[in-house]
Amino acid sequence: MNALLFACKNVLRNRRRSVTTIFVAAIGCAALLIAGGFTLYTYEMLVDNAVRESGHITIADKRFFVDEEETPMQFGIDHSVDRTFIE
Repeated sequence: MNALLFACKNVLRNRRRSVTTIFVAAIGCAALLIAGGFTLYTYEMLVDNAVRESGHITIADKRFFVDEEETPMQFGIDHSVDRTFIE
């Protein structure tokens, strides 16, 4: 009990140093939490963007991955049908 009382008196004796130490620790903790949240959000958005842009599976002609297209949809899938407008 004497050690705890001695520690409390020491903290209260150096108030400016104690407040500065607590302030620096709080700023450091906030900076780490913000940076961690930013990093987590960035990786989640990369995953979400990859799923939205190309989906989980890309179905294409094998030349699509090897050669460069000279015209748009040169290596498109033959005989494909857009079923969104078919009733």
